[in-house]
Amino acid sequence: MAKAAPPKIAPKPGQVKVVRALYSYAAQQEDELSFNEGDILYITEQITNPDWWKARCGTKTGLIPSNYVQLKADVVDNPVHDAARRGNIDFLRDCLRNGVSPTGLDASGNSPLHWSARGGHLECVQEIVRAACKQFQGTIHFVSAQNKLGDTPLHYACNKSHLAIVTLLLEHDADPTIMNKDGETPLDLCHDPEVKTLLLNATRSANDDLGDHDDYVDESEDE
Repeated sequence: MAKAAPPKIAPKPGQVKVVRALYSYAAQQEDELSFNEGDILYITEQITNPDWWKARCGTKTGLIPSNYVQLKADVVDNPVHDAARRGNIDFLRDCLRNGVSPTGLDASGNSPLHWSARGGHLECVQEIVRAACKQFQGTIHFVSAQNKLGDTPLHYACNKSHLAIVTLLLEHDADPTIMNKDGETPLDLCHDPEVKTLLLNATRSANDDLGDHDDYVDESEDE
């Protein structure tokens, strides 16, 4: 009896390959995808047929020869990070629409949110937060994720005095008490008086919440 073929594995979010075409390609069949030199291609399926990958370009989807991508296209590493760093909101939105993860990490452990918070790109921050909340069905712990130096997006936004971004991150429960590897909280990196006041209030509130929790635990232990 022939062995059944293993089930197909669906691509995971963040595994969409983003490439820039170095040459144009004209489709030879109806199910193939035509594109021009310089176009951004989103490779969404590489498993079913190793010779023909499914890709999206703009609003069109089709098959492209895998050897073409390997030989005649530039892989765009960390495209959402690049868009967030540059404040390129159109490219960022295009990446997110095409399934690129909003919460991936680069070699330094930075998420796209780190880069957009550091650069002061409010629209990018809003898009990333919205997409990540949708991906995680409302959970927003990613806003306090630390990179390899221990910095969170809030550390960067405070250090650069981006008041609107600090406000938005705190509204999404960013933790103002986290220390980086130098023992610094976001408040320690503040230079702007308005940002500092905002952080002081948030830190005081976070400490009050922690104190309330400790009181509750102590009372339970006394019983």
